[in-house]
Amino acid sequence: MSRLFRLIYHPHFGVRSRALAKRVMAIAAVLSLLAVSIPIAMEKISTSRTYQLFGGLVNHVDTEKKLIALTFDDGPDENTDQIVSMLDELDVRATFFVIGSAMEKYPEYGRTLVSHGHELGNHTFNHRPMLGISYTTVAKELSASDSLIRKAGYYGPVHFRPPYGKKGAVLPMYLRAHERTTVMWSNHPEDFTRKKTQPTNEIVNYAIKHAKPGDIMILHPWYGRENIRSAIPHIVRELRSQGYEFVTMSELLAEKKKK
Repeated sequence: MSRLFRLIYHPHFGVRSRALAKRVMAIAAVLSLLAVSIPIAMEKISTSRTYQLFGGLVNHVDTEKKLIALTFDDGPDENTDQIVSMLDELDVRATFFVIGSAMEKYPEYGRTLVSHGHELGNHTFNHRPMLGISYTTVAKELSASDSLIRKAGYYGPVHFRPPYGKKGAVLPMYLRAHERTTVMWSNHPEDFTRKKTQPTNEIVNYAIKHAKPGDIMILHPWYGRENIRSAIPHIVRELRSQGYEFVTMSELLAEKKKK
């Protein structure tokens, strides 16, 4: 661009060309700014918990009732029986946003979740960030998981949550075309920079401190994260003592429809 400026600005071309050169440089400056700011803006939009480019998104339900949807991402895996037994003891029905490849690997655990009354949601088949991919790839990722969820015996609403909360533009277009809502979250007690090393009491304290009516709480209790699994009973019992009731995503969304 500087070479173009020197060429246009050459004294031989006169005042008019020098004015043109200034306009060219101004346009170049704007384009440079856009080249930096647009990717930053798109990244913020793609990971926003409250906004996406197309279709519906929910991260919290506006209600005065002390309801919380307890949701789990990823899995299932070998920890399924422990988690299910824990939730049975607590008399909690949760929503599990499962990964299709894990459902394919452990079909018996998918059936276990369903037989104990839990709700299954779609978390894609490969748990890949849903950015920079084609409409066809989005369709394959979701339909493959939907099929395995139905094969596990679950016939209720299949809500969707994007891996890492990343949405882009193509995914929301697909969801809108198929009348599906993106489910995000409003209470995230985990620190992913520490994963297995985050103390259980810190997870519990965060969940309780930030709890509010209509919350969607997200936890990742799989893959050796005993600290997360250990936090669940403490979170449930403490918030129940404060008058909260734990519901599935469908039950929480039903409150939204009443508005």
